[in-house]
Amino acid sequence: MTTPLSAATVSDKTIEEFILFILQNRIDIIEPAVSPATGILYPKIQPFASKYKLNPLKLLEKAEKMGFLEKEVFDKVIFCPKCGSLRYIARLHCTRCGSKNIKSSRIIVHELCGYAGVELEFKKEDDQLICPNCGQPIGENYQIIGELFTCLDCSHRFPVPDVKFECMDCGNVFNSQESRYMPVYKYKVLPEKVELFVKKVALRNIKDILLRSGYRLLEPPIIAGVSGINHQFDIVGLKNDNKVAISYYDPSTDENIQSHILNLLGKSTDVKDAVIID
Repeated sequence: MTTPLSAATVSDKTIEEFILFILQNRIDIIEPAVSPATGILYPKIQPFASKYKLNPLKLLEKAEKMGFLEKEVFDKVIFCPKCGSLRYIARLHCTRCGSKNIKSSRIIVHELCGYAGVELEFKKEDDQLICPNCGQPIGENYQIIGELFTCLDCSHRFPVPDVKFECMDCGNVFNSQESRYMPVYKYKVLPEKVELFVKKVALRNIKDILLRSGYRLLEPPIIAGVSGINHQFDIVGLKNDNKVAISYYDPSTDENIQSHILNLLGKSTDVKDAVIID
């Protein structure tokens, strides 16, 4: 089955690891590879999906629902409506009797006598087409004005045949109206959402390390400087006489790196009783 499935079974923890995988591999666009033999694959994330035995579509849908990815239609393909396979054979059929024994023929106009008919009506003698109306070779005195299909079983003529598909996996025969014609998506990584996520995970991990090391966290994380100014940090940890202040640069905000560094230098000059870590 290659159709999209529910993303409910992919945990938030798995998505966190997935986003880190995307960052580590510098992935910005996740495009599908569509093949009748393999179905729909996403090669860039296949190693992660295989490692955790996950359906890549579930993974991508969950990440998209959480706001880390933006999807866009990459292609539209026909799936078997019974089993979801992409492996099928397309055949052309007569619109009257349903026979597969049909032939496409040119519509020929004989310019000398004005007769118009399909090429099957023109007999061939000595490599010359003979007009069925006047009995003369048409030579180069003709025009091609189109094509028609002719059923070799019931002689019916028609401009467009019926198209039917036979699934090579389950044997189901279906037409275009019965098929599942569905979009296949590519996914764009949203940098601002990912950067915000990275900050959240990094700060959470730092808090866990401090707590395991016997620190207690100061809330709100504010330290008064010798000047009397209160300085805001992302994390402040206290352990006996030790004080650690963490300031995390977030590139998703309007603050540029130069302003962040200058702000941090100002804090480190004013705050004397804490180790400041950027």
